[in-house]
Amino acid sequence: MPDRRTAAGRGASTLFLALLAMSPALWPASAMAGAYEVEIVVFRHLDQRGNTPEVPAPLAPRAAPAPDPGASTETTPLAPGALRLGNLAARLRRGPGYQLLYHGGWTQAVEPQAQARPTPLPEAALQAGLSGALTLYRERYLHVLVDVSLSAAGEAAGGNWRIRQGRRLRGTALQYFDHPAFGVIIAVKAPAGTGDEGPAAATDEES
Repeated sequence: MPDRRTAAGRGASTLFLALLAMSPALWPASAMAGAYEVEIVVFRHLDQRGNTPEVPAPLAPRAAPAPDPGASTETTPLAPGALRLGNLAARLRRGPGYQLLYHGGWTQAVEPQAQARPTPLPEAALQAGLSGALTLYRERYLHVLVDVSLSAAGEAAGGNWRIRQGRRLRGTALQYFDHPAFGVIIAVKAPAGTGDEGPAAATDEES
């Protein structure tokens, strides 16, 4: 019997290579003045029979704190026609190895790290069993902190699976954050004149 984790890893590697190939042509030359455009796709890894792969035990269940509107970044939803990852989301929706959980986006301002506030996931993502937030901030370079959990309700162990990872962003490269149970893809388009809107390039992992 093939190792499900190995199969999931191969699928993740193939997806990552596809992302790298499409990154340079993802965004048009113009952008909404003064605002960063953030687009996110979240999907679950499945094996080829539609079952979940073997994954590490999820975190123990815990009550999520009530959102504090004063402690989060103000956002404006992107219209469906403004989303650029539609083809990628459609491939994930059709693929036997994945389950598309959420695809959407918004615009927001980006502050220095000391003033940066998290951007909670939209309501549609919460309805798909996701929770958490993205935090974008800019020092000399643009950075993102991803803290996203997927509910494991209905699984034997219960609880939540979690991705928590920081990364320095360079240019328009798509960002892929991977977990054995699910994956998060993020595209960020900086407004002109910020120095963050250059061509796609490598990214730097952070703890």
